[in-house]
Amino acid sequence: MNQTHSKIDYRSALIGAALVSAIGGLPFNVLPQIINSVFIYFKFSPEQLGYFGSSYLGGYCLATLSAPLWLEKLNWKKLTLLGIGLSIASFVLSANLTGNDVYLIYLTWAIIGFFAATMTCLGMRVASALDDKEKALGTRQAIELICAAGVFFLMPYAINQYSYPGAIGLMVLVYIVLSFSVLKLPTDASRIAHQSEQDLGITRISQAGWLGLLTFIGFAVGQIGIWAFLGQFAVIQGISESQISFVLAVVKVLGAVSALSVGLIGARFGLKIPHVISFLGLALGLYLLSMSGGLVTYAAGAWIWEFFLTVSCVYQTAAIARSDRSNKAIILVPAAFAFAGTLGPAIAGHLVSSYGYMYLLIFATITACIPMMYYSSRKLSVE
Repeated sequence: MNQTHSKIDYRSALIGAALVSAIGGLPFNVLPQIINSVFIYFKFSPEQLGYFGSSYLGGYCLATLSAPLWLEKLNWKKLTLLGIGLSIASFVLSANLTGNDVYLIYLTWAIIGFFAATMTCLGMRVASALDDKEKALGTRQAIELICAAGVFFLMPYAINQYSYPGAIGLMVLVYIVLSFSVLKLPTDASRIAHQSEQDLGITRISQAGWLGLLTFIGFAVGQIGIWAFLGQFAVIQGISESQISFVLAVVKVLGAVSALSVGLIGARFGLKIPHVISFLGLALGLYLLSMSGGLVTYAAGAWIWEFFLTVSCVYQTAAIARSDRSNKAIILVPAAFAFAGTLGPAIAGHLVSSYGYMYLLIFATITACIPMMYYSSRKLSVE
């Protein structure tokens, strides 16, 4: 009877956690549009835009690194509501600042990043309890991207009418709507499935787990740098804000389709081939972005890049989870992502400011091949 109860609780918890995770992922997922609105409203330079993105992900990183110390000890529903409330307060404060309040703008987004990471960690914590890791991680990411796509379709009107404050108003509204997902979130870890008795004795992350995390960091630095400036790629080609929003909305729909596809395919093609295919797809997308051929090539490049970015992220995360029986490495995936995100936009901003966009594309292509090289060199098996 206890197993049946846990199974029912898990399915309910997965729905709640996926939607809460969607809240946490939303600021990052719409970061290109937010950066565009900041560029227009606050008149930030490319370097300031890079630091803006890094301030958000710096707060995100701080939360993910500290979460293992307090996440299991707190009431998850209350923690989520607190995070939503303080995030909304930070959103409102940032919308009432001026371009002279640069560091305060950075601070408000660092706070938003901290609580966004908290909600993402909760989603990862619940997903890690499922044996079919590709299915759980793919479902969580698909829901997150579908929510982001919906916001992308609405964002052009908000920005065109009210600039940055309009974008913030839309974000606050979405936070409030998605906050009802807390009702399905478990109050603590006792409500979801636990590790087996054998695995409970393992307290240290395996060497393979650490190497997988380092590989993910190297990969993500370049790709997050591209994502932060994906909107700017379109701006310099004279593509309109509404067209940019449409392209980026479809980006998230394709990301959701990609995540669901990975969940269905799983490890059917082994654990090495997906990383090779992911790199080839990413390289093709980045090449199309470099062509500067207007809307068609920009859209094709962005869509192909996002599809295979999602494929790579899900397979890397599943590989990390498989390689570490302590079940702790997967909880650090958001931290690895955040650390890479703290560096990525700043590096991207420096490359663009000093050398131009082509150097950013080359950097992203080099980092995209890291998972393929790492996993191709290891002996891997599906458990």
